[in-house]
Amino acid sequence: MAAPALRQPLAASQVVGATPSWSEPRLSGGRLFWQERRTAEGGRTALLCRPLDDLSGPAPAPLEISPPEADLGSRTHNYGGGVVALGDDSAGGTRVVWVNDRDRALWSLALPPLDDPGGSRGSGEVVAPGAPAQQASSGTAIDPGSAEDPRRLTSADPARRYADGLIDGPRQRWIGVLEEGEAEALVAVPLAGGEPQPLRQAADFIGYAVLSPSGSHLAWVEWQRPWMPWERSELWLGRIGDAGELLEARRIAGSGAGDGEGISLFQPLWIPRAEGPADLVVANDCSGWWNLEWLPGAEALAAGEEPRWQALLTLPAEFALPQWVYGMRSTAWDGEALVAMACRDGRWELGRLSLPGRRPAIEELPEPPSPPNQDVSEGQHKGQSEAQGEGQRKRQREIEAEGEGQSEGTPAPTVEAEAGLAPAAGPHWRPLDLPFDDLAAVVAEAGRVVAVAASATEPAGLLELDTATGRWRHTPASPRPLPIEAISTPEPISFAGHGGLATQAWYYPPAGGGDRRSPLLVRAHSGPTGMARTGLSLAIQFWTSRGWGVVDINYGGSTGFGRAYRERLQGGWGLVDTADCAAAARALVASGRADPQRIAMEGGSAAGFTVLALLCQDTVLKAGACRYAVADLEAMAQHTHRFEARYLDGLIGPWPEAAALYRERSPLHNAERIKAPLIFFQGLDDRVVPPDQTERMALALSERGVPMEVHLFPGEGHGFRDGAVQRRVLEATEAFFRRHFALG
Repeated sequence: MAAPALRQPLAASQVVGATPSWSEPRLSGGRLFWQERRTAEGGRTALLCRPLDDLSGPAPAPLEISPPEADLGSRTHNYGGGVVALGDDSAGGTRVVWVNDRDRALWSLALPPLDDPGGSRGSGEVVAPGAPAQQASSGTAIDPGSAEDPRRLTSADPARRYADGLIDGPRQRWIGVLEEGEAEALVAVPLAGGEPQPLRQAADFIGYAVLSPSGSHLAWVEWQRPWMPWERSELWLGRIGDAGELLEARRIAGSGAGDGEGISLFQPLWIPRAEGPADLVVANDCSGWWNLEWLPGAEALAAGEEPRWQALLTLPAEFALPQWVYGMRSTAWDGEALVAMACRDGRWELGRLSLPGRRPAIEELPEPPSPPNQDVSEGQHKGQSEAQGEGQRKRQREIEAEGEGQSEGTPAPTVEAEAGLAPAAGPHWRPLDLPFDDLAAVVAEAGRVVAVAASATEPAGLLELDTATGRWRHTPASPRPLPIEAISTPEPISFAGHGGLATQAWYYPPAGGGDRRSPLLVRAHSGPTGMARTGLSLAIQFWTSRGWGVVDINYGGSTGFGRAYRERLQGGWGLVDTADCAAAARALVASGRADPQRIAMEGGSAAGFTVLALLCQDTVLKAGACRYAVADLEAMAQHTHRFEARYLDGLIGPWPEAAALYRERSPLHNAERIKAPLIFFQGLDDRVVPPDQTERMALALSERGVPMEVHLFPGEGHGFRDGAVQRRVLEATEAFFRRHFALG
């Protein structure tokens, strides 16, 4: 692969602090909604909206429909997510309910229907709330309209944390999660306003509720400590009574604390039928991979009747993600078929899947009606990539081959043969010809599919697809600040990691090409249950544009490679991850692509722990940078927040029985082994990794004369929101490494 061209290094101001990020797209009533986090406004999040169009031109300018004083966000589990709920309004329009982080209350807004939400896909205007004109990030002014002003539905109470809601249209109420103190429950809040009414009290954790198409049933997910939701979780089903209460609640899939085999479930989804009760689909990893399962007629499942789940696919691919936040979506119903994102070999793909006996009218998406006609750097990307298309066709052939080896009784996933033979009966997984391999938050409505998408050369943005025409458009959240030829693209590398097991990483060569004199930056994702993705990361390009190679490691314990890979870290945190990171660095040194005396590592949260632990165990690293890093595992086990209170039981050992092991692996208690220079960054409002973790670690190192810096940020928590702070962190890290590595 050709090395990126030498150009002016990216400035920190081009990488962080100025560009917004988009998340949680939603579709309702012919409109597209999404959230925009603005680092230039201290990390404030706004809700944007625009009508759908036919995708033949640039995207219409969005309008900001949340008031300027609002900051959308949830503090549930301290990670939030699932902030916005959409549904039909009693007046025929769209009801929007969001969580406002500034008063921790639910707020509601009713939007009138579009003039023509049908064939023209929304020729009417969004009528925005509020008297004064407001300004969206695109520069489009929001005109005053006739819609109601936003109304607060619940009282302002900092002790209450709402999230993950839905609109129960027939009963005109919001249903979602309320976390209060050490407990959480599914609750209902009237759209007219009022106090939350309990529906289901969780033993520990609850969420991901979905209402059946008729409104008669509710499905949701629960999990109990010491398990995290990606280790064990349960799918529950209940009938809604005449008074709106939940009746006949029972578990219909998954595993709990007392069960033998660990099974994790992800995102229940109702599939309507033209006639008869609706079906349920969920991702289940009982096969060793998060694959999709189907329960026909789930809406009519009688009390005491055994659910008969059917595997839709059995592929070495993941159709789910670790449930760190609410609002995550990997599967949607476009009106005729399932649309899903699947991760294979660390790359994501978008595809369609027909259910048995429910073949879509459009089997293969048609070619777009016109070739690409606008450069993506101007903000839009249309058309198809021939190279990507061939890659997807190859992937289809691989899927076909994999299906031949399935066990009897499981419908094999098939694709139509290139010769045009009629497909066999059963599910049909068809990856779509799209040049994006980093995906999130898939939603669909009436033939329109939307996801957050990125590629190695295109920044994250909104991908919109029309299944009737095959036309698609990609609108990045911000323009790409460097030409394609200057971008370092990820090369997959495989090496023998902990225990000699094959381990995967992405290597980004430095501008001008890497050799034995090139400094190397080792990166580990946070979590530690997470993954290194392939979408364009300006933070990585910041380093490669300065002559650094970067290796982003999917160490043992990462997601995207099946349950067995994910479980490599069980009992081995601080051993497996560190060994894998050291092995990746040494593999690049051995191949002549890195200077062994100029290897640094940076990471935040769990990855910050990996940086410290590796510095205690090995001399491969010559410098480190930690953001809100875990340093004392004993203190973490005793004082962390509720969501992760027992996370370390699986990663280290049961607490307090394994207290000696916690102490043995804590960097704080091995500080005398660290000789390399370190720089620390810590938010003083962090409730996940309290500031004293950084402060005590820094004190222990300073007493031993280790070169170091400490940067503390008032008002910042776990993950820095303010753009100015993000720039300071990046610039200080680069200056620290440059100084200690004597780089020009």
